[in-house]
Amino acid sequence: MIRALLASLVVFPLLGIAGEIPGLQERCGQCFKGSTQEAILDIPNCVANNVARSTREDLVIDRGIACLARLWENRSGALSYEISDGFIRLLEASPKGFIRAAVGHENTIESWLSEVDTLSFTWFKAPPSPLPARQKRILKSLKDTKDLSAEERRLNEKLQTRIRQIKPRQID
Repeated sequence: MIRALLASLVVFPLLGIAGEIPGLQERCGQCFKGSTQEAILDIPNCVANNVARSTREDLVIDRGIACLARLWENRSGALSYEISDGFIRLLEASPKGFIRAAVGHENTIESWLSEVDTLSFTWFKAPPSPLPARQKRILKSLKDTKDLSAEERRLNEKLQTRIRQIKPRQID
C-alpha cells in the first residue's frame, strides 16, 4: 500500500518530467521504473542530479518541490530523511529555483525547516563529516541569490536564518 502511495505521489508525476526533458529518463531510468522502494526513494536525488544538465531547470525544480512537498505532508518514518535530503539537493542545485518554487509550498517548507537539522545535518558515518562544509555552501549560495521578489526574499531570509542556526552533528 505504501509503495502504491509513493508511486502515485512521486513516480507518476515524475514520469511527466521524463517525457518533457530530453534524456532525463535515459540518464535516470532506474528512478522512473517504480518497481522497488529503493528506486522510488532515489527519485529526489535523481531529479536533483539532473537539474544542472537540464535546459528546463524551472520545470524540474517546480515539479520536484511539488512532489517532495506532497511526500512531506504524507510522510512516515525513515522516508522523512530521503525527502529532507531531496529538498537539500534541490536547494543546492538551484537556490533561486528552489526559493521560487517553494514559495507556493511555504507551510510545508516551514514544517521541513523545523526538522532539517536532525534529518539532513546529522552524520552517521565515520568522520570527518561533510555537513559543516555543506551548510556553509548552502548559506553562501542563498546569500548570493539575487533578483528575488519580496515574497521570495522573505523565504530566502527564513532559509538562511534556519540553516545558520543548525549545528551539524556527528554520531559515532
